[in-house]
Parts: sequence; C-alpha cells; structure tokens
Amino acid sequence: MQPKTKKLLKQIVKYINTAPYSEANALWHILTALRGPDSGKDDQKEATTCVIRHALGLKKHSIINPDSTSRAKFRRDDVNLPYDNPNKLQWHFKDHALGAFAALNLDWNKSNARATKTKRPCK
Repeated sequence: MQPKTKKLLKQIVKYINTAPYSEANALWHILTALRGPDSGKDDQKEATTCVIRHALGLKKHSIINPDSTSRAKFRRDDVNLPYDNPNKLQWHFKDHALGAFAALNLDWNKSNARATKTKRPCK
C-alpha cells in the first residue's frame, strides 16, 4: 500500500473511532454497503450497491448505475418476500444498505434517479 493510501486509511479509521456515533455509523454503513451483498445476485447489487456507488459519484474501480423505478420496486418488494426466499436480501447486508441510503438521503422505496451520461451495468 502506498504511503498516501495508508495516510488516508488512518484518517478514516481515526474518524470512525472518534466521531460521534451517528456520523461514524453512517460512514461505516456506506463503506460496508459499497462491497455489495454476498448472494452473487446481480439484481440485488444493482438495486442497492450500484445505486450507492452512483450517489457517491464513484467512477473508477467499480461499476455504477443510477437508480430506476425497477430498482426501487425490487427494494420495496424485498420487504414482502418470505425470510427463506433465495431472492431476499440478506439481513446483515440490508442493514448496511438501508443505513447507507439514509446517510446519503436516498429513498429506499422510490427511485433516486439523476440524469447521467454513464449508464454501465453493475457487476
């Protein structure tokens, strides 16, 4: 790891360890949700992680996509799926995704689409 990257990482860790809980927790949710669910299901990632990446303005080292009505519908419908449904978001990841959406002032139940020139599929 390069010194500049190490320095930035130390700053992030220090912030998480010393900031008021609500602020540190918001950052923790965002950082954790950036990775995506472990399910391997693209529709889950596209409805959550990729929307978060887009809202942050990420352009490198990840693939992003803006939100859409179909992605919002996926998030809304997840609430009604039985616990054992294989398409249901894993509760641990969903907790972080919900926290990231809240921290970024995104609406879990509605499309947060913004005009963009970059429309790449998320993988």
